[in-house]
Amino acid sequence: ALAGRAARRAELAEAIHALGAPAVVVTGGHGAEAVDHLFDGREHVEIPVERHETGATHGAGCTHSATHPPHQARAHDLAHPAPGAARVAGEAVRNGLADLGGGEGPVDVFALRSAVR
Repeated sequence: ALAGRAARRAELAEAIHALGAPAVVVTGGHGAEAVDHLFDGREHVEIPVERHETGATHGAGCTHSATHPPHQARAHDLAHPAPGAARVAGEAVRNGLADLGGGEGPVDVFALRSAVR
């Protein structure tokens, strides 16, 4: 684990924040709860995300990370762009290419044009 141990999302966010990150989003579309967790050093925010049962999740985290900055550029605080980035990553998973290659198929970022707005 990046923080050196397995932990709950809140603990993991705090541990990564302690390493120097000004704010942390721990994604959680996998596991028991589909919830992302945002920590800005002061406040913990739980962000529910839609779960899509599919075999195409490869690239979901990268899609989330890549779409967060454009959402952040339009927001006034950290809590507003995180749900938008989670929505875009979820759509990429929902439209994923489960039958492509072996193992987890890739998400489909080309199906995202309407979700990015």
